[in-house]
Amino acid sequence: MLKGKKYLKSDGTMKFLICLGFSIGALVFLSLIMTIIAGFTKNPGAITGIFALVSVIISAVAGGIFTVKMKSDEGLLYPMLVALSLVLIMLLIAVIVCGGRVSGSAFMNYGCYLGVYVLSAFLGKHKPARRYHKR
Repeated sequence: MLKGKKYLKSDGTMKFLICLGFSIGALVFLSLIMTIIAGFTKNPGAITGIFALVSVIISAVAGGIFTVKMKSDEGLLYPMLVALSLVLIMLLIAVIVCGGRVSGSAFMNYGCYLGVYVLSAFLGKHKPARRYHKR
């Protein structure tokens, strides 16, 4: 029997925190992978922005699909809230680290994350139509 099954059945904040934690974990994991890949190149500083955007997009797809599969009874409001909270956390970290001077590319990454997260949640929610076989 699954030990964490009681957390998956609740409709409260625990599912929200699980979805948020998965999204954060996917973003950190993919950022580390992209950092390792960039480290093997000749000039890692030149491709850092592209790899950051790729890791943000891939983690948004994974997080959006996970969130909609975790809580599929609602519309797109729930995945939007999870994505928006993660974007606000990333923005808060950027403001603290950069001393209030957040670059425009960071805002582009946040916008892409939010859009791809909601789009992947929308595409993950819709199940393919059943095909009926004629006899």
